[in-house]
Amino acid sequence: MKKISKKLSIHRSFSLPRLSLFIGVFSLVGVTLLLASHAATPVNNAFETEMGSVTLGAVIGSDTAASSGGYIGFTASTGGATPLPNPGTWTNVTGNLAGKVSECGNLSAMFVGPSNSANYIIAGIAKLGLWTNADGSSTWTQVAGSSVIDTRPSSLTYDPANPSMYYMSGIYGSFGDGIFKTTNGGVTFTQVGNIGHNDSVAVDFTDAARQTMLAGGHEAVQTVYKSTNGGLSWTNIGGTLPSDGGFSSQVIVISAQTYLVGVSAGYINKTSGIYRTTNGGSSWTKVSSLGPNSNPLRASDGTIYWTTDNGTIAKSTDSGSSWSIVGSGMSLTPVQLPDGRIVVVHGNTLAVSANSGTNWTDFGASLPYSPNNLSYAGGTNNFYVSHFDCYFDHPDTVPADAIEELR
Repeated sequence: MKKISKKLSIHRSFSLPRLSLFIGVFSLVGVTLLLASHAATPVNNAFETEMGSVTLGAVIGSDTAASSGGYIGFTASTGGATPLPNPGTWTNVTGNLAGKVSECGNLSAMFVGPSNSANYIIAGIAKLGLWTNADGSSTWTQVAGSSVIDTRPSSLTYDPANPSMYYMSGIYGSFGDGIFKTTNGGVTFTQVGNIGHNDSVAVDFTDAARQTMLAGGHEAVQTVYKSTNGGLSWTNIGGTLPSDGGFSSQVIVISAQTYLVGVSAGYINKTSGIYRTTNGGSSWTKVSSLGPNSNPLRASDGTIYWTTDNGTIAKSTDSGSSWSIVGSGMSLTPVQLPDGRIVVVHGNTLAVSANSGTNWTDFGASLPYSPNNLSYAGGTNNFYVSHFDCYFDHPDTVPADAIEELR
């Protein structure tokens, strides 16, 4: 494994022509929440005002809520319903990041810290590493170690037992992309193996040795890399996926032998679907025809939420064996609030669900633009959206309004 640097870093999920969001993971305990109805604009069809109670299953000592494949797994707090800004105000907090010379997909990602109660937010800039904001202001400080990874980070997966250890995938690096690992919170990074151009990374956190890993390919079909020695070597097991499938970009590890792969038609108009294996990738079963187009959220009770090509959310409560559709008109990876509720981008606003997606309620001011990322800092209770631009006829710079904060 090649040593990459010293310093600090963290990151997200990006895949042209789309971006995905993602954050970190913890696993503690489920809790019953009493959720009073809150002022919001109800939406038609499946979107209705929500109220009543919802029970989050206990995950004490379990890895079922562990982050994998660029998604977040969070444990709900016992502090009651999280207040939502309604309508609140979207404020431009791009600050000193505005105008930085980057490339197509410049403001490529946003993350928070390794729990949904962290008070800091992290922005990823293609070619320029990671930048952190700890107080909801417009002042950003470069995360030291990120400056040496010349890539466009595409996902980040925290180790639930040690938040200082995390895995990052990346694309479009000029001297190396692929999978990177830090064991000291980003002070140093090691490139894990010799694969490259990866949209996601997933780890078997049920194994204390963290030996089994998966990595999805960027805009590639039948491309799912597997390692059984902690990333020292990799084998492409995507060849056993159907040949008529689309991009096999997003991966989830359930256990050493059970994995999920989200296959999206993308711009090549091939077959979409969610595929599951219980034999380490020797064969796959198509468990849904829905095509995930972003990294998934794995909630505190183990439920998986995956935004799809058709603007719905695919939901599974049985580790991916079966799937149902919740909501419509949705985009980007959902986020989970400290109280367990789920928030997603719905049209030109945000929407929240207290009953695992059965009903949704719009809240907050109208979005400032069509975002590429949605994120949330639980410590400050602020929501963030961001966008990027892509010009091939002149150097790409970070837009002046790249990051907007709802408070």
